[in-house]
Amino acid sequence: MKRKFLTPILGLVLVLLVSCNDDDNQTDTNTLAGEWRITAISNSDSPLGPVLEPEAGEEISIQFLRNGVFTGSTSRNEFSGDSSVSSNELAVSALLTTEVAETIFGDAFYGAMYDSGNTNSGLSVFNMIIIDDDNINLEYNDFKFMSIERK
Repeated sequence: MKRKFLTPILGLVLVLLVSCNDDDNQTDTNTLAGEWRITAISNSDSPLGPVLEPEAGEEISIQFLRNGVFTGSTSRNEFSGDSSVSSNELAVSALLTTEVAETIFGDAFYGAMYDSGNTNSGLSVFNMIIIDDDNINLEYNDFKFMSIERK
């Protein structure tokens, strides 16, 4: 009599264990596919530090392609590179950019790309905090972040 109840219970436990894995918390490159704009940047070493927002009419936009390539522009420069997503981490490599003098917000963007860099791998690495389908925070170096919003 006990075997009749034990087999379905063990099956249910196995299904629950398989469905409750860490993959639910992982993000893939398709999450970023599309056009985004940077809405805020904090390059402060303090959680209470200033948060920069773009001036009126200023925009930093990024387009992520499904193959990991991205292109974008600030108010004065264009940039491109390669990216990959793994376990809610965005890694950026091979960042290429034009070099015209930037706005304060543009300087903060390039500063974030530089500050998030790993000297061993040469990659800029961001922890992706997904707010919703259209808003993501890219965190790096403790309290620093860039907020992006889907266009």
